[in-house]
Amino acid sequence: MPWTTQGPDTPSYNVILTLEHMHLIPRRWEIFTLGESGGTLSVNSLGFAGMLMVKSESELQALEQEKIGTVLRGVGVESVHELQVAVLVWDLVKGWSVMQLGLI
Repeated sequence: MPWTTQGPDTPSYNVILTLEHMHLIPRRWEIFTLGESGGTLSVNSLGFAGMLMVKSESELQALEQEKIGTVLRGVGVESVHELQVAVLVWDLVKGWSVMQLGLI
């Protein structure tokens, strides 16, 4: 389970700058706990660019078992798109159509 000093309701932001783009990536947690090993992994902006730093071979093995996507989902903020799809599916299950919601 990840933890932070910020709290789950106050995300911090990771910033990645290129010559053409600026990416602001909200992060709910800074630290991710790696599965069974219990080791912790700090995730910064470079982590969201696919570069995570491990300090030992055992951390590397734990990260390979955990998978990078799991780590990033564990520290990141849930996708707004996923929330929109979840609400739409929930509404459709209740019997409302997309047209009634004014989405089409």
